Amino acid sequence: MLFLSGILFLIAAVIMKYKPPKKINSWYGYRTSLSMSSERAWNLAQKHSAKAMIRYSLLMMLIGLFSGYYLIKDKYVAQTIIFEVVIILPLCAFLVILSTHNYLKRNL
Repeated sequence: MLFLSGILFLIAAVIMKYKPPKKINSWYGYRTSLSMSSERAWNLAQKHSAKAMIRYSLLMMLIGLFSGYYLIKDKYVAQTIIFEVVIILPLCAFLVILSTHNYLKRNL
């Protein structure tokens, strides 16, 4: 499950990297009050968040491969799914946001 989520994160990151939003908008891209505060902040946020999403999607896929072993062996199925969905997936999303926010704070 986490492996598939990592693939979706990676697809979104690649799209963001190669087709970043050109203008500040409210429906596509990394959108926070800080990233939408200026054109420069917007462009920096889009570039950095795409890189961070790629990094964390690869981490999710790696963890998903290891935890998938337990799902295949029918061991700790409920615990593995809870670990993936409740802990790792939100943590990776939070780390993308935190990383990009800190990057913007340092570079604006």
